[in-house]
Amino acid sequence: MTNLDEKIIQWVESTEDSIKYFKAPDVSKEIWRRHQLKKYRNYLAIAASACIVMITLWVQQSSMSLKSNSSAVQDLLAQNAVLEQQLLGTAKIALSDRQAAIMSDWYHQLAMIDQNIEIQRSDTFDETFWSSRKKLLSKMVDFHTQPFDFYEI
Repeated sequence: MTNLDEKIIQWVESTEDSIKYFKAPDVSKEIWRRHQLKKYRNYLAIAASACIVMITLWVQQSSMSLKSNSSAVQDLLAQNAVLEQQLLGTAKIALSDRQAAIMSDWYHQLAMIDQNIEIQRSDTFDETFWSSRKKLLSKMVDFHTQPFDFYEI
């Protein structure tokens, strides 16, 4: 050992009680907490993005099905309106009593179908009522144009 080393060791030994020791703060827990929070935010952002994509796709698909249903509904309503006009045009044809009774029964069935359609809520569209109404109207128009006595009800 050199003279300088010995002097340093002696100085440290003599001033050992008066030297202040500084300890670095333990920030490992804070660093770990921030890391976990960052991971949580990333997972949350991914989940939110996935939810937004799924909701967007669902809205797009429901609007597409609504548009396709809307066109089918419009076609069905238009067909019913055309059949009603044809029925009004053929109503002037004279029928026998038996034929008039059959038509009266069908008018009653048509009124029942219309009542069921009115009972429906406006946001739901039951296609079965409208299709059965269309079938009945077409049967009535056909019967009016070519009436005969033995007709299946």
